[in-house]
Amino acid sequence: MAQKKLLVELRKTPTKTISINLDPQQLLYPSTKKFLQELASYQSQLIIEITEQIPLITEQNFVLDKFLPQLYKFGYKLAFDDLGSGQNTLELLLNDLIYFKRIKLSLLKFQQLDADLLAELLNFCQMLAKKEHLELVIEGIDCAKKAELALNHGIFLQQGFWWRNLINNHQLNQLNNLDK
Repeated sequence: MAQKKLLVELRKTPTKTISINLDPQQLLYPSTKKFLQELASYQSQLIIEITEQIPLITEQNFVLDKFLPQLYKFGYKLAFDDLGSGQNTLELLLNDLIYFKRIKLSLLKFQQLDADLLAELLNFCQMLAKKEHLELVIEGIDCAKKAELALNHGIFLQQGFWWRNLINNHQLNQLNNLDK
């Protein structure tokens, strides 16, 4: 059912890009491979985010080593989700860098850092992304201060509750102003 809804949305709005989170364990299931093969003709509209979830099997590198080339071959844009969390270490990213077009860093995972260290982390991630020609997305933007911090580091791709609330409030204001 979800696949049918996804296909309807992709067909309805060809300019829309949709991200799909994939747990590495899911890559072992034939149904996942079938799902991704069936959606391959829409690969330009899809981003496959490889999550930080540690696979139930111990051969996690085997899972990624086997399936990342296949996803890449299908033409999907791959994102490395939540750098520095779970299995998604910097080492893992560097080992499989050729397959990824986007890295995502969640500030929620680094709340214990003070402002200076957080700024250095953003500097490092921005430098890595620029050097390797990757998009960098900062997740966990929950206030204007964090959004501004990312913007001050040249990071424009952001997501989080603050943006969602801002957009929802802006949309509400637009709806309220229609009568005027």
